[in-house]
Order: sequence, then C-alpha cells, then structure tokens
Amino acid sequence: MQIFYIPDITNNVCILDENESKHCIRVLRMSYGTLVRLIDGKGNFYEGVVSDPDPKRCKISITKTISDFEKRDYKLHIAISPLKNPDRFEWFIEKSVEFGIDEITPVICRNTEKPGVKAKRINHIIITAMR
Repeated sequence: MQIFYIPDITNNVCILDENESKHCIRVLRMSYGTLVRLIDGKGNFYEGVVSDPDPKRCKISITKTISDFEKRDYKLHIAISPLKNPDRFEWFIEKSVEFGIDEITPVICRNTEKPGVKAKRINHIIITAMR
C-alpha cells in the first residue's frame, strides 16, 4: 500500500498538496473511501480514508493515529564525505535511509573532491526513500 508524506498533520482532516493529490487520484486511481496511510516524518503514522478525491486538493479524513511508530531506544548516525560522483553519493543516501539510518552528516574533509551537496536534491531523495 502507498504511504504519503505530509509534514504538518494537525487534526483529523489533512489536505494533500497538488503533487501528492495528483499522484493519489490520477496515478493510483484512489477514490472516495479508499484507505490511505500517511506519515509526518516525526514518528507518527496515520491511517485515513479519502473524503474528497479532488486531484488538486485531495482531502483525507484521519481514522487512526499511532504515535512513536516503530521508535527505537537508540539512534543511528553516519557521517560521510561527499563523493566525486554525485550519483554514488545519492545512491548511498537512498540506501542509508532504506536501511534505517536516523541522521546523515556530510563532512567536508581536507581531501574531499566535491566540497558541496545539493540540499534540496538530497532532501527529495530522503523523502522518496522514506516512503
């Protein structure tokens, strides 16, 4: 089942942004009453149903909330120097998130060949891998 990432779920109804709404309604062909799973990136897991299948502003009614979903009593943190080949660095980020790493810190070392990372691109890869 598809899991949607919504960073700011505050009450029992949430509205998907335009990209997520289009993906939900047009691509996945979800309709009124379809079960949807959501995460907020803060450890909460939600289940809900599609209450308004609008492809621009899909409305989800939350039916179940699980706080601290799959919370562990430890954190995994890894530090890595950005690689010369950006594809390999992006692959590493994706696999680290899939594996369950909680924090990833890019470290600029004396011998780092590529001193910068594209934060927006890396965040997109993290969110995609998290789903």
